[in-house]
Amino acid sequence: MIGAVEFDSDGRPCRIVRMHYPAGSVLDQLLQVADRGHRLSEGYIDYCKRDGCYYQHEAGSWTGRLYLGKLVDGARHRLWAHPDITFSRITNDDPLIESEIAELGYDLIDGPTPSLAEFWMTDGVTYYCERCEDSLPEGDPCECVFWCDACGAYWDRWSEPCEHYCGACQVELHTGHCDDCRSAVST
Repeated sequence: MIGAVEFDSDGRPCRIVRMHYPAGSVLDQLLQVADRGHRLSEGYIDYCKRDGCYYQHEAGSWTGRLYLGKLVDGARHRLWAHPDITFSRITNDDPLIESEIAELGYDLIDGPTPSLAEFWMTDGVTYYCERCEDSLPEGDPCECVFWCDACGAYWDRWSEPCEHYCGACQVELHTGHCDDCRSAVST
């Protein structure tokens, strides 16, 4: 069951929280939920401009409240939450009231659970490329990043090329020199 959905300043979903009710008798479940004892799991949602879709990955789970931190640079996010959700600051467990939530940069949304059907989502962890200004899936990087078999790592072509890459020609090297410019490199 969806417990909360956070939308960024562009109106795109960026975080989803699911509620998992405890096992046991119906009375046990009701008592635990009343005490905010249900388990919550959180997932982050990143929009990929290149692919035109959203990538979702689980971030963790816990029991109790949904923690909020202050948004930076005056950003405003919209936040819908199930009535059973209680909010707290990241720094303590004291429940937040609506005006305190607004001070952190969140505008609460009333109404039924938001539909996420219009946002095509797939599972996957992303990384953010500052040059492309895009969140991209780890296994399918943008042209700014390349995989170097020799190093066993991803590298940024422009800011931190590895020793197996010719920065002048923008090509990966497979020998001790660049075939395009013939510059010698160490391998």
